[in-house]
Amino acid sequence: MYNDAGRRFDFARVFQGALAAIGANFATFALLAVLFGVIPDFLQGLFKIYAQTSAFTPLPEEELQLGQSSALGWILWVAFAVLSYVGLYLLQGAVMRGSVDHLNGRPADFSTCLNTGVRFLAPLFGIAVATGLATMVGLILLVVPGLFLLVVWVVAGPVEVMERKGVFGSMARSTDLTRGYRWPIFGALLVYVVVLIVATVIVSLLMAAVSTALEAVVPWAELVLSAVLQGVMGLFGAAGAASLYAELRGLKE
Repeated sequence: MYNDAGRRFDFARVFQGALAAIGANFATFALLAVLFGVIPDFLQGLFKIYAQTSAFTPLPEEELQLGQSSALGWILWVAFAVLSYVGLYLLQGAVMRGSVDHLNGRPADFSTCLNTGVRFLAPLFGIAVATGLATMVGLILLVVPGLFLLVVWVVAGPVEVMERKGVFGSMARSTDLTRGYRWPIFGALLVYVVVLIVATVIVSLLMAAVSTALEAVVPWAELVLSAVLQGVMGLFGAAGAASLYAELRGLKE
């Protein structure tokens, strides 16, 4: 695919742009990922375990049974589940802003990234709901329409963060930016999904090894590894979307 200047869409350039943004701003992005990705996800899993093992149940020890539900434990789990989702979208907005700033030759400032994440939390959530529902319907009906919509709206988040067009305006802008480059974008998303699957398998194998040697520590180890994976994938997903947005704008404009 060529634009008027003869420049071709380059997945390697998108990948390298994401890695470069993370590498150049590692301390800022890592702190954001830990605060809004790793910690909320870890606490969510922790309170789920506590709820399932009656850790908060005010009963004599001899009356407790494994798996007995704790009302307080489940309430805390729900609270941290909500916090985890909030943190995910806040992390997306913050890293998208920092990544685009880096690609434009500016360092990612922690306070600027954080303020951006907070400011665009609601619209990013709205975009996720709108695109998610439409994509889900497309997948249920015929699969292909769902995949098509996923590709069409892949940069709606970065568009909102950088151009402030609102939920549906950002979706329309993403539709325009991806036009003519959707097959390469689909390939890039496929690679991302494969990497995600491989990372998940590696974590699962690691947990199996840990369970053999440290059976009592398994729940904690699993929580830590799962939370770190969540933070890392959230970080790379946001940086990748921002790099893809910058690539498409470079090709179109």
